[in-house]
Amino acid sequence: LQTDTIDVYIIHGPDPNTPIPETMRALEKLLQDGVVRAVGVSRYSREQIEEAQDCIQLHVAQYPLSIFRRGEITPIVPFCREHNIGVMAYAPLAKGLLTGKFDPGASFPENDLRSRMGEFQGKAFQERLSAAEQMNPIADKNGKSLAQLAINWNLCQPGVTTALTGAKTPAQVKENAGGAGWRLTGADLDEIEGIVSGLTDQS
Repeated sequence: LQTDTIDVYIIHGPDPNTPIPETMRALEKLLQDGVVRAVGVSRYSREQIEEAQDCIQLHVAQYPLSIFRRGEITPIVPFCREHNIGVMAYAPLAKGLLTGKFDPGASFPENDLRSRMGEFQGKAFQERLSAAEQMNPIADKNGKSLAQLAINWNLCQPGVTTALTGAKTPAQVKENAGGAGWRLTGADLDEIEGIVSGLTDQS
């Protein structure tokens, strides 16, 4: 990486074979040695992040979050806000569902993770495509794309400090950046909630 210091070092997930205090001691040493500037965890349960925070002051916690996916992050955010832990929310585009690039007849090859995900199958898939289509006027009203609306929705959630996005091209980086620097109105957020409130298997 051509750097002597890592800005943020995150434990990707809890290791069932290593006690959390042992992992946190390793992070603390990295901080003390100046190898990293900030530390955090990803996808720890509420109980696990509490145990980790008892050992060390965490700086960030990383969880999936999108208009269509909220279940994992919901019990975590209040704890993070109380303990001044930044929340890094990833997958705001719901693996493409919130980009408008899929049509109702879309299918996915076996080597594509989406072929095994419930939200990309049957009724749940069709409902999400319809919901995404209904959000387009909200995006248009703000002069943004559907993907930029989805990213901004993440940033509007209380306690969320970062929306993590992936990109394969410079154009996608520019597109994603357009999701920041503005805010959906309260009325916009309420309208989005109304659109997604009845989705099948909403998490």
